[in-house]
Amino acid sequence: MPLPTLFVNLCVLASLWVGANTPLPAQEAELRAQIKAAEEAGRQDLRLAQSLAQLAGLCQDNGRSSEAEALYLRVIPLAEQQLGRDHPAVARTLSDLAEVYYQRGEWGRALTLENRALFIRRRALPPNHPDIARSLQNLGEIHRIMGEWSTAEWLYLRAIDIVEKYTVPDPTLLQVILGNLGTLSAGQRKYDRAESYYRRALALVGQAEDPQSIGQATLLANLAQLRATVKKYSQANQLWQRALETARSAQHPDTAFISGLLSSYEETRRKRKP
Repeated sequence: MPLPTLFVNLCVLASLWVGANTPLPAQEAELRAQIKAAEEAGRQDLRLAQSLAQLAGLCQDNGRSSEAEALYLRVIPLAEQQLGRDHPAVARTLSDLAEVYYQRGEWGRALTLENRALFIRRRALPPNHPDIARSLQNLGEIHRIMGEWSTAEWLYLRAIDIVEKYTVPDPTLLQVILGNLGTLSAGQRKYDRAESYYRRALALVGQAEDPQSIGQATLLANLAQLRATVKKYSQANQLWQRALETARSAQHPDTAFISGLLSSYEETRRKRKP
């Protein structure tokens, strides 16, 4: 059973922008120069793996998934050779590649890679390490999108339990998981529970690393959609307006995201009219 189309998940907000203060063309050119120099020198070391991984991240963030996939596939054997197959850095790359497949709708491939990343992290890291929670969150999101909602909920709740028990809880990760639990609950028509998760996530605004405010705007938009779903249009309109103001105030406003908010807002206004 698919989710309502207006509810937005926060999975892609879990990763931080690499080198956000450096212009992208310059950063990409520098990384390509580093890779070329390493290849010409015949170096197959961790510095090359790091440059490849950073370039893959840039390609992925800019919608060039095929190039990102090819680069990550180069990183994995390099990292395994230099660090061993069960090193957390290998798990990180597996998880990054799983996200590429997730974004392309290749759920089976994403699931296989993320399960492998989780296996490595459980062997290499303390039981309450946030990277284990990240894998559980990612697996939960894959199962959610596949319609396996009970499994997804269990994975999300297990991830929250780990994050909250860690010495220094990660508010950004916790916000993402709570937001995705809200989206899952909304898809199950458990609206009160969904609203509770969204409000818990919003309470973390200011603690979480989200300089672009997209996470906050998304949560407000999801709350607005909840209010509209139960025909509380006045409350929904107020939340849409807050979401739009938040999105427009971002350091780098996402015009497509804002356009989507406007469309949803106008739809709510039309429904409110007799």
